[in-house]
Order: sequence, then structure tokens, then C-alpha cells
Amino acid sequence: WRPASASAARLRPPPKTKACHLAPPQVHARTVQCQALTLLSAAALYSAEGHEQVLESLDHLKKTRRRMHRFGWLVEACNQGADDADAGDDLTFEDRAVTGIQRKKDPNNDPEDSKSAQRAAAVQVVSCCLILINAVIGFPENLTDRVKLRSEFIRLSLLDVLQQLHREKHVDV
Repeated sequence: WRPASASAARLRPPPKTKACHLAPPQVHARTVQCQALTLLSAAALYSAEGHEQVLESLDHLKKTRRRMHRFGWLVEACNQGADDADAGDDLTFEDRAVTGIQRKKDPNNDPEDSKSAQRAAAVQVVSCCLILINAVIGFPENLTDRVKLRSEFIRLSLLDVLQQLHREKHVDV
């Protein structure tokens, strides 16, 4: 028995595979972002050393990205994710309140539709950001440290973002 030559391998047609629906690159990027946020949250909650390392990594990110605030990108991600989750919705909040419709139902909309996948990924990013924010604020045992961290987020208008999410009734968040 002799292995097939390289030229013979090139002449063979590729194996037949089922065509699969690929999600848009934005969905994959947001999935990776959520995984990174989840790992940071776990590290922050695991121990005081992990919490300190997460804060140091956020400080390092602030310096390398030339940002003014270490948590600014988290609040921006929450705000952008909330906007992206609403972008595909044809009904406004007022329309939903008047008609009682929670979400627009489309019989042709299957779960693998790219717009619904993007909205789901946006909601997932907001959820992961909020989990990390809770982990960062909630872990320190010293009350003054918690208040300082909470104040940083409040200065970045996190309360406005949370009010917007509450107003829009993001059940998934």
C-alpha cells in the first residue's frame, strides 16, 4: 500500500459538507467579547488578588487606549449594546405601551436570522458588562473602596444607562 501522491490529492474533489448558516462577524466578535468579560468577572469574584488584577488590567487598558476613565468603555458598551438591541425593533416604546405588544412577531423570522442574532448578541454584551460591573463593585469588603468604585461608574453616567434599560424593559438584561 502506498499513500496517494500529492498531485492525486489535488485532483480529488473536496468532501461534501452540509451548507451551514454562518453568523455575521459582529456576532462572533460579541461572543468573544462576552467570554472575555465573563472571565474578568470570574477573576474579580474569585479572590482579592484576582479583583486587584482585574482593576490593574483595566488601568493598563486605560493607559494603552489613551482613555480618561478605566471603566468608560464598559459604560459605553452597555449604552451601545442597548442601542443595538433596539435598532432592529420597528415598534417604539410608546407603541408597545399603547398596544401592549412586547415584541414584533414576524412569522418569517427564524432564530438563525442575522438581525435577531445581532440583537441577541447585543443583549448578551450588555448582560456581561453588567455582570462585570457588579463583580468590580461588589467584591471589596471595605465599604469605602466599594463606594469609590461605585462613584466612578456614577460619574460615567451608568445610572442613566440603567434607567434607559429599565425604560425600554429589556427583559433579557
